Amino acid sequence: MEDFSYANLICQETQPLLDAHDGDGDQIGIEHEHIDEYIEILVSKETSFETKRCNVLLSSWFKRARSDSIKWIMKTRAYFNFSHQIAYLAVTYYDRFLMRRRLEKDKSWVFRLLSIASLSLAAKMEEGVVPPLSEYESEEHIFDSNTIQRMELLILSTLEWRMNSVTPFAYLSYFKSKLQLGNEPRDFASKSVGFIFGIIDDINLVDHRSSTIAAAAVLAASDHQRLNKQVVESKLSIFSSCAALELDHVFSCYAMMTEESRNCPSAGDNNTSFITRSNKRRRLEMDNIHEKKSP
Repeated sequence: MEDFSYANLICQETQPLLDAHDGDGDQIGIEHEHIDEYIEILVSKETSFETKRCNVLLSSWFKRARSDSIKWIMKTRAYFNFSHQIAYLAVTYYDRFLMRRRLEKDKSWVFRLLSIASLSLAAKMEEGVVPPLSEYESEEHIFDSNTIQRMELLILSTLEWRMNSVTPFAYLSYFKSKLQLGNEPRDFASKSVGFIFGIIDDINLVDHRSSTIAAAAVLAASDHQRLNKQVVESKLSIFSSCAALELDHVFSCYAMMTEESRNCPSAGDNNTSFITRSNKRRRLEMDNIHEKKSP
């Protein structure tokens, strides 16, 4: 590996880390007649990311740690008024990182540090101006900027600097148009986003492609009577990239989204009450992290 300057890898916090993603939903600048081709490219890009599952991701302790991390990411997203795109990217980085590296179960603070660095990187991907690292609050731990930067570098190297992941928001307008849903509710977009984040705690984003999650969310938000698997497959058969949509995953996501007991949040739901300062939080250094590569 070539020598590099640590300072050169970490950009100034007032500048975007890498080129921005295509947007938060609509295909900006894409001519209508080229939309289908554009979507095919996005689907193809999705398939280029790893999908190998690590057994540790199935354990109950990991699910609890991941759930806590997602709650922190979502609350901090609301506090900084970040887009939902940023929150989704952060969870994607989090999941992709843990597909490649194993963190020790008894070090909960490492998972919080991973959450902070993932959200910070996602913000730098999407925003021209981002908060300084010192403003990323945690209820239990406090990390200095150098520690967060070092975790950012570890994430970047682990993910091989492939940070421009496709998210479901790139597909929502396209699927809504193609499916010709008719009299969809006025808050269709908000409901779609709510359904996406309503199941994010239950699925690993590496195992479920963004296109399948988007398709399920659009169907769930259409306010129709609950559909069976055959009807879902029939509706999605109009897409030339239907095989890549992984219909079983679409239906499983749709079924989770439309469970009667599930209360999917609105995209506008915010909760910032967790932001408190405490002198009792421990300052932790990344030198104490000893990751092991997942087999």
